[in-house]
Amino acid sequence: MAFHISAGIMASPDMAGDPLKALDGIALLPIPPLAILVEQNLIERSFLTRDGEKKKQAHTEQEQFGICCSVNTGALTLYPVNMKVNVDSPHALPNRTGCVMTTFQAPAMAPGATDEPTAKRQKSNGDAGPAAKQLGIIGEVERFAGILIATLELDDDE
Repeated sequence: MAFHISAGIMASPDMAGDPLKALDGIALLPIPPLAILVEQNLIERSFLTRDGEKKKQAHTEQEQFGICCSVNTGALTLYPVNMKVNVDSPHALPNRTGCVMTTFQAPAMAPGATDEPTAKRQKSNGDAGPAAKQLGIIGEVERFAGILIATLELDDDE
């Protein structure tokens, strides 16, 4: 949900190759990273065959921003990754050619803002039940969307 808020598109599993099982010495859950397409370029190459015939080949190079995770008894930890993917044709399976772990960036704070999260309260007649938990989840999604926006904007500058 935070990907959709921050990038305006839904993230999808990166199916370009095997799941990432480890990266930078960190054991990851062996599932495909959740990713969004950041940039895509069509690369064309002309060459001569042995018969002297001129042919063209084209493939697509993609840059994707993804999220991998690891889990232990205490927490689920998310790791941002930048991935490079080649697609030889619309019918070919994508091929992940590179994957580099990056870092999350803190969102820029508005002037006069504090680092304290804002407390949201819901009117209730005592026991708020599941609605109170839902409000907390929405706050976390908003917070993580801000982090993703800051991270994606930083990646655009490079």
